[in-house]
Amino acid sequence: MGAHGGIAPAAEQEQCFDAAQAGIWRWNLALDEGSVDETWCRQQQLDPCIGARHSERWGSQIHPDDVADYRARISGLREGADAYFEAEYRLLTLENQWLWVLQRGRVVARSAEGQPQRVIGICIEIDQRKRDETASKANESRLATALWGARAAFWQWHLPTDLRTMSPMWYAMTRYTREQWDGQPNPWASRIRAEDCPGIEAAVRSYRAGLSDTLEYEYRLRTAGGEWKWLLDRARAVEWDLNGNPTLIMGVSLDIDAQKRAETALRSSEARLQTAVWGARIGLWETDVRQDVTCWFDRWCAEFDLDPCEGAGHSERWRAHMHPDDVAGASQRLAEHLAGRQDYYDAEYRVRTRSGSWRWIYARGRVIERDAQGQPLRLVGVCMDIDARRQGPQLR
Repeated sequence: MGAHGGIAPAAEQEQCFDAAQAGIWRWNLALDEGSVDETWCRQQQLDPCIGARHSERWGSQIHPDDVADYRARISGLREGADAYFEAEYRLLTLENQWLWVLQRGRVVARSAEGQPQRVIGICIEIDQRKRDETASKANESRLATALWGARAAFWQWHLPTDLRTMSPMWYAMTRYTREQWDGQPNPWASRIRAEDCPGIEAAVRSYRAGLSDTLEYEYRLRTAGGEWKWLLDRARAVEWDLNGNPTLIMGVSLDIDAQKRAETALRSSEARLQTAVWGARIGLWETDVRQDVTCWFDRWCAEFDLDPCEGAGHSERWRAHMHPDDVAGASQRLAEHLAGRQDYYDAEYRVRTRSGSWRWIYARGRVIERDAQGQPLRLVGVCMDIDARRQGPQLR
């Protein structure tokens, strides 16, 4: 009698297999006859391959990428090398669909010489799990590719122990081996540029105090090769203690070295340009032609006591300060360039200073942006004081 209401053990076992959606698999190695539970196969739309040459016929339904492993494991059973069998593979259903299956079994009878004679086991459909695994691996692969392309690497920081764990990509980015990195006390902080530490500490304090949703900071790290590399870390807490304090922070490090070096080079270039402009006493300006707004990038107008006429309506106000004898010529040359008939605009003319005197200047500019119809949008240029040159002959 069985343990539940008089059900016989065999019937009870069949109910268990049915509840687990598993099919019983039997194989007589001596006769090469076998079968897989017909009811289970019918549910899965599979051919049970009952009778002779069972393993060969069953194997013919297996996906080409999986069949070599299946046959190798079957050979291991036949030759007595293995007492247990387990394999995961895809089977072609009667509807010509691939179905993932787990097949597991063991030798239950041997000959007098110890050769395996009978194997029994189960088959289980694992299609959803394998498809989820495949999707997960695909997502991981896409993420890894995206991180590689963005030159980003994972890391995590356990705050109570101050232990940081970096991904292989992080070590590749900094050119350290794990042994090299851990071979120095306090490996992370000891390799950061000293002047960058206050900014990092301020960002961590702000995040721990709940003043910001994301932990973010930039710093220079000394790589294994000895050079400094700019990194940007972005992270968030993923675990907290009972008091609500973060205990585990996970984030990424982004390689921003090229960007930071470009910014440094640009600032250096701008500084050299400003110094050159200052030394040459040149005024730099830009005009939004459509809005008729001009902006000056230095104090050239103030230096020569001129009204910069910044803001809207620049052209009319600037012309109002020009000498009446010079307005027509300068305006004509500007109009020719704006219309695209001249490569650039230049003109020499007199401008009235704030104190009421006339000063000769030289203006030169060029349109650097036009719309789809060829109309000018932005005009940039320079102004130079030429008063001494133009006044000189008259003074002699």
